[in-house]
Amino acid sequence: MIVVAAVVCLAGSVATMLLLERARRSAGSQRHLWIAVCAFACGVGVWSTHFIAMLAYDGGIPIAYGVGGTSFSIAVAIAASWVAFSVGLAGTSRHAPAVGGLLLGLGIAAMHVSGMRAIEVQGRVAFDPETSFAAVLLGTLIAGLALHSFQVLRGVRGLAASILLLVAAICVLHFTSMSGVVLIPDLSVAATHVFDPFWLAGGVIAASTTLILMAFGALFVDRHLTDLKGLANASLEGMVILRRGEVIEVNERFATLSGRKPAELVGRQRRELFAEAPERRSSNDLGAGEGASEGELLHADGGYVPVERLCRTIEYKGRPCDVIFVRDLTARKDAERTIEHLAHHDALTDLSNRSSFDRRLRQALAAAVHHDDALAVLCLDLDRFKAVNDIFGHGEGDRILRKVADILRAGAGEADTIARLGGDEFAIVQTGAAQPEAARLLADRILKLFSEEMDTRRDPMAVGVSIGVAICPGDGTTAERLYGNADTALYRAKQTGKGIACFFDAEMDAAVRTRRQIENDLRHAVVRRQLFLEYQPLVDVRDDRIVGYEALLRWRHPDRGLVGPNLFIPIRDDVLATLVRLRLLGVRIVMDDFGTGHSSLSNLQTFPFDKLKIDCSFTASLDKDPAAHAIIRAIIALGHSLNLPVVTEGVETERQRQIIVDEGCRQIQGFLTGRPGLAPSVDAASSSSTMPHRVGA
Repeated sequence: MIVVAAVVCLAGSVATMLLLERARRSAGSQRHLWIAVCAFACGVGVWSTHFIAMLAYDGGIPIAYGVGGTSFSIAVAIAASWVAFSVGLAGTSRHAPAVGGLLLGLGIAAMHVSGMRAIEVQGRVAFDPETSFAAVLLGTLIAGLALHSFQVLRGVRGLAASILLLVAAICVLHFTSMSGVVLIPDLSVAATHVFDPFWLAGGVIAASTTLILMAFGALFVDRHLTDLKGLANASLEGMVILRRGEVIEVNERFATLSGRKPAELVGRQRRELFAEAPERRSSNDLGAGEGASEGELLHADGGYVPVERLCRTIEYKGRPCDVIFVRDLTARKDAERTIEHLAHHDALTDLSNRSSFDRRLRQALAAAVHHDDALAVLCLDLDRFKAVNDIFGHGEGDRILRKVADILRAGAGEADTIARLGGDEFAIVQTGAAQPEAARLLADRILKLFSEEMDTRRDPMAVGVSIGVAICPGDGTTAERLYGNADTALYRAKQTGKGIACFFDAEMDAAVRTRRQIENDLRHAVVRRQLFLEYQPLVDVRDDRIVGYEALLRWRHPDRGLVGPNLFIPIRDDVLATLVRLRLLGVRIVMDDFGTGHSSLSNLQTFPFDKLKIDCSFTASLDKDPAAHAIIRAIIALGHSLNLPVVTEGVETERQRQIIVDEGCRQIQGFLTGRPGLAPSVDAASSSSTMPHRVGA
């Protein structure tokens, strides 16, 4: 019987600790349920161990057990175990498991005492106080250590240690206490309402074995179900099982998507979970054969979660049920909205892009023509942006573009469409306002905001803006014509001086068309070799020697005839960069026609020219206009102060030559010394003395 008692004690301890581990991994009502099952298994195990050990005890007197005391002892064992495990898993402090273990030890001792009181014998039961105290003390301490080890040590090692310590606590308390028990015969005592020891032994063994096996069975079934539920909960897709349209099971993913706890969803109707189309609201089921479809899941906060649904019929717990799988489409829908947004908006500034602008302009034009309304198109181009981007880098350039976008948003109206067409080009479609007054006010607001936000005097990275405006219907009724005319007005604004707004007019259109035609023809002229050079001698007036030749670029246009450089050179945008590259190659650069047109003092400061040429218009008036004479004298003095040679062009008479010599100019050019020719030559009117020539530009 001692061996049987030890086996029962071990089996009960194993079941107890496995159930306790399951309770520790649970929460809420499930934890309380598993604590109760664990307490039942522990109480039965302790009680069985006690009575099987008592059946092996031979005190020299026949022993029986009272029904009431025996029943009370098992109730004490189960109740004490429940209190001990509830305290041990409460988690209110780190000492809770040890306290629970001490309570368990005291509970085992209480069960032992009540069990001993259930003995019916013709005599008296005497206890050795010292032995009994030692048994209770050791058993209680070891039980406390068992639950403490269960909490501190995890995994197989923790379970093994706690099981062995619990077995030791039960055995030490029972067997040590039994060693101090003495039965004293007393024939005056009669036993009533007792269990026969034989039947009690069989009943205890059968009951304890059955209960312990049931505990292990519960663990196995729970583990099996836990694995299946864990598999369902591990899925990225939500799952809900319905019977006749009522929810009977959900996984954690579905509960998370709906914003509720699983327990809150059980018992709800399907219509409380999904936002159905009107044609389906009378149906309780999706239909098992239905393929995947998109819908919306009702969230606890009142919102909707876009999902993809798939319904199948299965047999669940012996009855046909519908299982609906849902996949969260929130990320996909967000991505689709982002892609849709990027398809119509500029990624850097979040303004409308070119395709969106074109579509909006056509829609606005159609509405304006239909309702006989007016609208305006504003084309905007940033001044100095290329220089800022090149000097400070693309990162700063992007920051400037985002700042410009904010300025345009602040200046435009809510109904206006603002677009970034590319690079530093922007456009605005203004609708629903009286024109051209509204466009003029909008342009003024934008220029004012730029002057406030982009002050070039204190911010080297500040940029300006030029604006071109075209009005429908006066300037065009098609998108291409209206935008083209606004772009033409923008071109005029930049040519006029930048930082201003310019409205389109017909005269402007003709001038720009001519310029652009010349620009296009000039590109073909280079390929078709329509450009050629003429050379005009450059004479030193001190000894009338030819000191070089000026190469003059000419263009023979098939329709326009001979086109002068004053017409096609201003077409005068990458000229400066080209001159810099030529100078690096060793070519000397002369500022032609100084004092007129593009040959201003500011350009003289911008680029280090090698020589100045006085314009022939001053030379022509030299001998009869005192003002022209004074201008020539000033230019010659300026050249000397800058240490630059000065050439006077357009000299055609000896009188003009003499005045130039008297003013200190050493080089002249004109018909007096030689006309331009296809090859360097000396005019008959020039001196016959020549020297090796240099070609100047």
